[in-house]
Amino acid sequence: MTSFRHTVSLALAVGLAAIIAFVSGRALPFEARTYAQLDRYQEANRNVDCKRACTIFFGDSITEGWRLELSFPGRNYVNRGIGGQTTSQMLLRFHQDVVSLHPAAVVIMAGINDVALHSPISEVEANYQAMSEISKENGISVYFESVLPVRKSGRKYSTEAISELNHWLQAHCSTSGDSLIDYWPQMADKDMRLLPELSDDGLHPNSKGYSTMTFVFDQKVPAR
Repeated sequence: MTSFRHTVSLALAVGLAAIIAFVSGRALPFEARTYAQLDRYQEANRNVDCKRACTIFFGDSITEGWRLELSFPGRNYVNRGIGGQTTSQMLLRFHQDVVSLHPAAVVIMAGINDVALHSPISEVEANYQAMSEISKENGISVYFESVLPVRKSGRKYSTEAISELNHWLQAHCSTSGDSLIDYWPQMADKDMRLLPELSDDGLHPNSKGYSTMTFVFDQKVPAR
């Protein structure tokens, strides 16, 4: 299993490689491409035609598992979730899987895997900020989704860390022009844990969980 120290070192190295590649106009090195899983949607992206009217759902396994075609029939929603990804990995593929598709909006679900790896909160917040700024530079509306509560609370999934990220997102969206889709009022119990009926494993939404998210989403985001 990859150690936390190695994960952080790799993330820093990959981040530096990405900056150098961007400035020089070269492709990302193989290790960076593998770390960010850039090959996952590369072929599928060639067949996406947003015409400035689609919305990209960008995130981790919670996004990947969301059957958008069932929850939002007839809408031009594109799923670009990859299970297990951290905000550092997502930031590296943000241009390929979001910006290059020219969407009208991006819906970002991220942070729970950073919490599981005990990534510095400031690093996660900086990655949120970077995705927000890149979107604005490209005329893309941003909807951040709150980091969902979990039932697997404890050392791995710290409720305090999740709350800190959500407080940052709330403060950021109150001043930046980005929007926050807050699922907590409908999905968390009085102890700040995920309601048991909304998940089969205590972490990922089940069909009822996604139905709840769909309902909250529709109250916040205009149908496209």
